[in-house]
Amino acid sequence: MKQGEYPAQYAFGISYTSMTVEPPRYLPWLVKQVQAKGVQILRVQVDSLRAALDHVPEAKAIINCSGIGARYLKDVHDEAVFPERGQTCVIRTTFKKMIIRSGAEYTYLIPRPASGILVLGGINEPFNMSPEPNPASREMFKQRAYKICPELGPPEQMEFVKDIIGVRSTRKGGYRLERQENGRVPIIHSYGYNGGGYQASMGAAREVVRLLRGEDC
Repeated sequence: MKQGEYPAQYAFGISYTSMTVEPPRYLPWLVKQVQAKGVQILRVQVDSLRAALDHVPEAKAIINCSGIGARYLKDVHDEAVFPERGQTCVIRTTFKKMIIRSGAEYTYLIPRPASGILVLGGINEPFNMSPEPNPASREMFKQRAYKICPELGPPEQMEFVKDIIGVRSTRKGGYRLERQENGRVPIIHSYGYNGGGYQASMGAAREVVRLLRGEDC
C-alpha cells in the first residue's frame, strides 16, 4: 500500500483479496456434506482412541482430530498440547473490510457480511479455560479497533452484540500431522493448529487422505 492509504503511525501496509468463514454457517454445511456421503456421526465420551474404536469395530482407520483431547487420551497423551483461551468481541456494523494489525498490539477486524457483524480480537491466554468473558479485554478490542479504523466510531458508540470465548488446541513445536501404525488399524494424527484451524483445514484434510493412502506428506 502507498503512504496515505494506511495510518501514518505504521511502517507499511499490505492490501489483498481474501475470504472469511462464518463458523455458525460453515460447520452445519460441512456436516450436511459428509452426511450426504453416508457418514454417520456418533457423540460419545471416551478416554482413549482404542475405546473410540470399540464403538465402531468395523472401522479401518482412526483420524485423530481430538484437539486438546490429545493431551488427555490415554493412548496419545501428547504433553506438547495445551489449551489456549481466545476471546473476541462482536459488534453490529456494515463495515466489510478485514483488517489485521501485527505487532505488540495485535488486532484483527473480521467481517461476517451475511450476518451484518464484525468480529474484533484478539488474545491468547495459555492454560486458561475459563468460559467467562473478560470485560477489560472487550474494551481493549474496541479501543484498538477504533485506533486503526476510526470510521467504526468511538468504542462507546459501537453496537455490542456478544462476546465469543473459545479454547484452542495449541502444540509446542507446531501441529502434529502424521501416520502411526499402532494396533489393528492405522492412526492419522491431525491436531494442534492453534487459531489457524479454519485456514489449515482444507490442506490438512488433503494431507490426511494422502497419509491414509500410504503416501508421504
